[in-house]
Amino acid sequence: MGVYAKAVIGFTAKQFILLYLVSTVHIALSSLLVLVLVGLIVHVRVPYRSGAK
Repeated sequence: MGVYAKAVIGFTAKQFILLYLVSTVHIALSSLLVLVLVGLIVHVRVPYRSGAK
């Protein structure tokens, strides 16, 4: 029973770590994508504003 419990706990810990890493990477990629999009929007709008003045 003890060995089985250790195996289950070990598997759960590995799954939790994997899930944590995946969610962390997902959040990092999402924020990076948002930054890139905002950067592109600003990059596109700034020349038009400076050209209009």
